Amino acid sequence: MLWCLCASLGLRRIARAACGEGCVLVAGADEVLRFVTVSLVVVAIVTLAVAVASICVVVCDPDAEKVPGLGVLAPADRKVLCVFLLGMFGILAFFFLTLVGFLLEAYSPARDLVWSGSVIIDVGVSSLLVLNCFVVLPSLALFLWGRMLVLWHHIISRI
Repeated sequence: MLWCLCASLGLRRIARAACGEGCVLVAGADEVLRFVTVSLVVVAIVTLAVAVASICVVVCDPDAEKVPGLGVLAPADRKVLCVFLLGMFGILAFFFLTLVGFLLEAYSPARDLVWSGSVIIDVGVSSLLVLNCFVVLPSLALFLWGRMLVLWHHIISRI
């Protein structure tokens, strides 16, 4: 769902730049944004409840320290975290690029630099959305999925 949020934000930005505010694509992206936002709130509440229950089970279990994999990173997890960290460094770089674009647009006395600032902002924001959709969120999902499998296996083995 977070991927849909980033993708719809990107679609909205591109559609608004291409065909204006009244475009059908902008309206569709707005509807997707509304749906995804409400869904993310519901999923966040349910996930928080499940995470608290899972943590309580592991913390209250005296054998929780003996569970293999809860405190140890597997080599596959390290590779996924490396990709995640590289994506975060890319996000940081594009964030600063977007900041430079905002500063050029806001404080530039020359008209050409204002237009350049707008282009830099578009490139920075689009790159942030692409990095989120195709690098950061998939690697984070893979890492969390592996961690949750270890935790679920431990919880199920106790039942």
